[in-house]
Amino acid sequence: MIGSMGADLVMLPGLDGTAAFFGPFVECAPQGVSMQVVEYPQVAENTYESLLAWVRRGLPATGDFVLLGWSFSGPLALMLGAEETPGLRGLVLVGSFARRPVRWLPPWTRHLVSGSLMKMYPMASMGKALVAGYSTPELRALQARAFRQVSAEAMAARTQALLAVDARPVLRRCRVPILYLRSRNDRVVAAACGDEIVATAPDARLVELDAPHLSLTTHPRAAWSSIAPFLEGLAR
Repeated sequence: MIGSMGADLVMLPGLDGTAAFFGPFVECAPQGVSMQVVEYPQVAENTYESLLAWVRRGLPATGDFVLLGWSFSGPLALMLGAEETPGLRGLVLVGSFARRPVRWLPPWTRHLVSGSLMKMYPMASMGKALVAGYSTPELRALQARAFRQVSAEAMAARTQALLAVDARPVLRRCRVPILYLRSRNDRVVAAACGDEIVATAPDARLVELDAPHLSLTTHPRAAWSSIAPFLEGLAR
C-alpha cells in the first residue's frame, strides 16, 4: 500500500508494452509508495479489447489502487474507470488520449501498419530523442533495453488499435478523479488530446510539465510533484 497515500499505483505502459521506461520514475518514488507495472504480451493480438481483459487480470485482488495510463494505455485506464472497477480510486493519464491521437490520418491507414514497418520504430524513436535534444546516455540505454523486448508484430497491433480507438463514450461515464499530465514539448500526442479529456470527464484536471513525451523517464521528479499530491488527496 502507499502508506499515508492510501492506494497502490498500478502502471500501464506506452506503445512498447514494457516496464523499461518506468525505471527512473520508480527510482524517484516517495517513501512508502508501492507500485507495479502490468506489461503487455509481445504477441500479435494486442487490441484494446484483448488488453483490457489482460489488464483486469493484473489488477490488485484486494485494496485500493490508482491506475496510471501512459500514452497508448490511456484508453484502457478510461475503460476501467468507467466500469466501476473494484478498488479503483483514481486515474493518472500521462501524455495520452481518449480517441486516436493522429487525427490528420484517415482511419483506414491503420491497415497499412505492419510488423515490417514497425521494425523501424526503435531507430525512429531514438533518432527523435536525439534531434529534439533530450537524448542522454541513460535514456538510450533504456530505449535499447525496451526495444530488445519488443515484438514488431505486437507494436503493429497496438498502433493499429490506437489509430482507430474512440474512448470518449467511456470517458463521459468515468466517475473517478483524473489527473492528466501534459508535456509542453510533446511531439507525439497533441495538446488538444488533454484538453478534450479535461473538458469531457466529470472530474479531471490538467497539469503541464516542461518535458517531452517520455516525461516519466526524463523528468520523473517533476511528474511526482503532481502525482504525489493527487494520491494524498484521494487518501483524504
